[in-house]
Amino acid sequence: MISLNQDIKILLFDIEGTTSSIAFVHEVLFPFARNNALEYLTKHWDYPEVLALGQKIIEEARNLIKEDRFDFGLPTPELAFQAVCQLMDCDAKVTGLKHLQGLIWKEGFVAKQIQSHVYPEVAKALESFKKNGFRLFIYSSGSIQAQKLYFQHTIYGDLLSFFEGHFDTTSGNKTDSQSYQNISDKIGVKPSEICFFSDAVKEIFAARYASMQTVWVVRPGNGLSDPPEGPQITNFGELALGPQ
Repeated sequence: MISLNQDIKILLFDIEGTTSSIAFVHEVLFPFARNNALEYLTKHWDYPEVLALGQKIIEEARNLIKEDRFDFGLPTPELAFQAVCQLMDCDAKVTGLKHLQGLIWKEGFVAKQIQSHVYPEVAKALESFKKNGFRLFIYSSGSIQAQKLYFQHTIYGDLLSFFEGHFDTTSGNKTDSQSYQNISDKIGVKPSEICFFSDAVKEIFAARYASMQTVWVVRPGNGLSDPPEGPQITNFGELALGPQ
C-alpha cells in the first residue's frame, strides 16, 4: 500500500495502460475508427464542420508526412481518408485526427457496437476516491469528446460522472512539463496539490518536473526492467486513502 501526500486534492489520470488496457485501444478502438473513417467522411462531407475537419486532417498529414499527394487538388473524402491512414500508421497525436476518431467512436458507442474497457477495480476505486473528497480529472492524448464517450460507455456502465473535467493535447504535449502547469492553472490549484497516475515514464517525469506527485501504474505488459524511482502500483486498490 502507498499513501498520497497530505496536500493532494486532485487525482489526474491517464487512460491507456492506467485505467484501461492499451490492447483495447489499439486492437478495438483504432481499427474501428480506421474501418469506418471513409464511410463517415463520405456520409457527412456536406456538413461544413466535417469538411473543415477533413481539411485539417489533410493539413496535419501534409505537415507531418510531407507527401506530394497532400499538396495538390481539392480536398475530398478519399484524400482525407488517405491522410487518416497515414497519420494512424505513424501514431500521430494530432487534434484533427483525434477529433474524427471521437466522432466515429461516438456512433459506435451509441449503436452499442463497442464498449470501452476499464480494469476490474477501477469503478470501485473511482467511487472510493470521490467519497474520500478527491476531485478527479482525466489527461489523455485522445480528444476530450472521446474521453467522455469512453467513460460513458464502459463494460461496467457509465463512469463519466466521477470526473469533474478532462484535458487533452490542447493543454500541451503529455511529455512536456509545461502541460502539467497549464492543467494545474486551469483547475486553479498548485501542481503540488495534484497526483498524476500514468503508465508512461516520460509523462511521469514531465509531471514530476512540474512539481506534481506521481504514481507509476504497472499494468500487464507495460512494466520496465529499469522502473523509475518513486511510488508505483499495479492496481488502484493499493492506494491507502484517508479523509481529505
